[in-house]
Amino acid sequence: MGTLNATILQKLEGHIRPLAGVEFRFVESDNGKPATWAGGEGFAVPVDVRNNGRHILKIFKLPTPERVRRARFLSTLALGSLRSLPLPLFAAAPTWAVQGTLAVPDEGEFAVNGHIARFVHGRSFEELLMKGWNPPLDVRTRLARQLCLAIEVLEGTGQLVHGDLSPANMMIVDADSASPKLCLIDFDGFYHPDVPPVPVSTDRGGRSWGTPGYRAPSFRKGTDALVDSDRVAMAILVLELVALQPDDVDDLPGDTLLSQKDIDARSPTIPDQIAERWPEGWDLVQEAIAAEVATSAPAPKAWRHAIDRLERRSRAPLTEPAAVASMAPIVVFVRQWGREDRQVRLHRPGGTFQPVSPELAWLHYMLEGDLLQLSGRLPPRPGSTRGEPLLVRHGGPHADWTRYDGGAVTATAHFGDVLHWGDSDIYLG
Repeated sequence: MGTLNATILQKLEGHIRPLAGVEFRFVESDNGKPATWAGGEGFAVPVDVRNNGRHILKIFKLPTPERVRRARFLSTLALGSLRSLPLPLFAAAPTWAVQGTLAVPDEGEFAVNGHIARFVHGRSFEELLMKGWNPPLDVRTRLARQLCLAIEVLEGTGQLVHGDLSPANMMIVDADSASPKLCLIDFDGFYHPDVPPVPVSTDRGGRSWGTPGYRAPSFRKGTDALVDSDRVAMAILVLELVALQPDDVDDLPGDTLLSQKDIDARSPTIPDQIAERWPEGWDLVQEAIAAEVATSAPAPKAWRHAIDRLERRSRAPLTEPAAVASMAPIVVFVRQWGREDRQVRLHRPGGTFQPVSPELAWLHYMLEGDLLQLSGRLPPRPGSTRGEPLLVRHGGPHADWTRYDGGAVTATAHFGDVLHWGDSDIYLG
């Protein structure tokens, strides 16, 4: 069999092909430009999957056995349940692992190993930075919270590490709106203890995972350091999302906020004006880089609290009464049947879930530290004296649901838990 390249793949545009049980059509070029583009590790090919919309077919140039096994693991085990979460955080994770042959007219047959992932209609954070994107603070903190949620969910899934978080691998959907959404892409460098890592060396089809300027200091020591990478990258990216502005670009050491050389030396520096905009965020970045192991780097929870305090300071002069001004809102992520996924802010220290849905006005909450105390009386179903149960999932996506029914409800929930009632799924971000 021959070796695929972009020119050969262009001959498939407009044709329908089955591969590993998935039937799709290769998307035709626009204005004569190739629809297929190549990267260091393979080809990314736009395809329309039958009855499933636009996707990206990624074909690895050097399909090592580790790659095939990892693609299958990611698509069927690790991230399958995460695609149902509110917000499109993991919508672009591989949906199918593919392994088979493609017949190309006048060229022959070619072995194909890779995966198919949903196409995300958005722009990368990297592209937005290059174009001078400068949203207001509430939009910035909204996206930063979503990134914290993504890392918290990955960690709760069982040591699953993205491995290459960077501005290029964060897509922003509806970036110019008041409610943008974040989506992580390119999970090729993921780490999980149940599957072999892709070799870090560039020999034999491996690559140096991670993006310079976002790697943990220990990353260069070997693949075991992958488990450290997400929290360091998260720290830098949250600071960029919240505090980096277009006018700062000329003061940066290069194309990134921090140089990898300074990160490896554990002596990071940034322009003074960025540190002054969010001193606590900069302190947390330095703490993450100084940490010897991932577990001692600031967790997503620490970043959420720092964002709370930043929002509190920014709103206090404009908000009344003063008691409310001293409390940053609780942010929850909501998915409801027939409605767009969204974020909803609930006032502290307590109230009802009516802002999520009028049907949830019966459910009261009170925040005590990091614990939400839930209470209320379940509304009866039509023709019945019993109400539909409230379900609470404590922990990650594979945890069991706890059922609360029988009229009066008293329950507790932590940040990271999920509530389900009626047609509402509420992720406590």
